[in-house]
Amino acid sequence: MGGVYLLGRDSHVWEQPVEGDLITLKPCQANDAFSSWVAIKLIRKYHQAVGRYFRKPRDSEYSGNTVHYSDEGLLKVAALVAMSFASLVPIAAITVLYVVTSVPIRLGLVAVFTVVFTILCGFLTNAKSIEIFAATTAFAAIQVVFIGSIQGCSDCKSEMRL
Repeated sequence: MGGVYLLGRDSHVWEQPVEGDLITLKPCQANDAFSSWVAIKLIRKYHQAVGRYFRKPRDSEYSGNTVHYSDEGLLKVAALVAMSFASLVPIAAITVLYVVTSVPIRLGLVAVFTVVFTILCGFLTNAKSIEIFAATTAFAAIQVVFIGSIQGCSDCKSEMRL
């Protein structure tokens, strides 16, 4: 079988190495389910809806029709969204619990916010089950203390006016 050589587009592959042609076959270094979802699933939908107008395929003979999004940038966006949820859930819980005056409804809302918090902890972090359990317990305890501290407030809605 001697004398066989590369023909066509492959014939010059070894002549001039270009670092842009080098790839590694490694998965995205996402640490949690949300980051993986952003880096794998959401980026495709983003590119179809918006990204295709801002990112053009590379004009290369070997990588035509390829668009590159850096894993580092995607993971930063995922971390930013996770941190936003981390601050918004407690704020929403305190605000809603402050406005609602009925104690049974407040207790039901504590359960709802606690379940939402647990789901978000499981999806947005790579925490172990015991860590999620501890964080959820602390979050629920803080909500119950908050309810206990405003339980005697009979005119809560009028106090919210600035």
